[in-house]
Amino acid sequence: MTHAHKLPEKYMNTRPPRPYQEPAINEIVGAFLTPEDNKALIVMATGLGKTYVAAESIRRIRANKKCRVLVCAHTNDLVYQLERAFWPFLKPSETTLMWNAYERPTYAQLESTDFAFACVDSVSAWIQNGNNLPEYGVFFVDECHHVGSSMYDRVFEALNAGKPGGAFALGVTATPWRPDEVDLTKYFGHPRASIDMVTGLKNGFLANVD
Repeated sequence: MTHAHKLPEKYMNTRPPRPYQEPAINEIVGAFLTPEDNKALIVMATGLGKTYVAAESIRRIRANKKCRVLVCAHTNDLVYQLERAFWPFLKPSETTLMWNAYERPTYAQLESTDFAFACVDSVSAWIQNGNNLPEYGVFFVDECHHVGSSMYDRVFEALNAGKPGGAFALGVTATPWRPDEVDLTKYFGHPRASIDMVTGLKNGFLANVD
C-alpha cells in the first residue's frame, strides 16, 4: 500500500531556466498545446538538466491545464530520484505517490493523486492483469531510449500516448540510439531540442574534462 504525500512550502523552485533550457521548455509546452502533435522528444547530454527541463515544462503545462501526470522509468532507483527532483516544481497542494514492487497504489489513490512516479514493469503488470488506468494528461518517460519493450508498448497503448486525444508523450534522453533499431520518433516524434556533449562543452554549459 502506498500513500499520497503533500509537500511543504519550502520545496518551491526559485531557479530560472538556463538560457539553453528555455527554448527546450518552450518547445515542449508548445507541443502540448498543439493537439495534433501531442508528443515531444528532448535529447540533452548528461549534466545539462534534462529532468529540470521536463519538470519545469510539466509545471507550466499544469498551470495551463490541470491534469494527472504519470512519470515512468525502468529502475526503482531512478523512479525515486525523479520524485525528489520534481519536488521543487510542485505546489504544496499537489500530491505524489510511488508505484513499484514495494509501493502498490489502489485505483482510487491513482485517481486522486496529481503525480504518479512508477516503474514501468509495475504499470505494465497492472494493465496486463486487466486493470484500467486513470486518465493521464502527461506521460513522461525518463531515459526514454528504453522504450520499445513490450512493457512500455503496453503503457503507451493503454494511455493512447502521443496520439490525438491521448496522454501527451514526453521523452528525454542523453542517448537516443538503440542497437535493436527501435525508432524513438515513433513514440515521441523528432527531437524538439538536441544538445550533445560537444555543443555543451563548446558553449560552456558543461565543465571541461581533464
